[in-house]
Amino acid sequence: MGNTETHNHYYESETPERSKSIDVWIHIPKKDSRFWIEGISEDLLVSELKGKIQWHTCIPSNQQILFYIDDDNNQHEMKNSYKLSDYGVVNKVTIYVAFLSVDDVQSFLCDTIANRYLRNRSIS
Repeated sequence: MGNTETHNHYYESETPERSKSIDVWIHIPKKDSRFWIEGISEDLLVSELKGKIQWHTCIPSNQQILFYIDDDNNQHEMKNSYKLSDYGVVNKVTIYVAFLSVDDVQSFLCDTIANRYLRNRSIS
């Protein structure tokens, strides 16, 4: 849906030479409140990773919400992804985190972001 043009989101890193970039997606099905993460490979999540997540709340709750962890301007595009330009910025929250493992990412996204900011908080 929408424009498939690549939009570069670049955030200056304190230690760019030790940074990695991944895109993290939380899918919220229309009739299912469970959250899951797609497109993460563990080799991208190194112990020194300092990620910066930018959360775009402009996406409707029954669609995909995009999280960018991007310290070196690399993008891993996803099919049928929603771009910021498709909706315009309504509200956004920037959170600074350090991840040690895939489990840490899942725990952080579900516990910190989903529970705190999303209205539908039923996670199983």
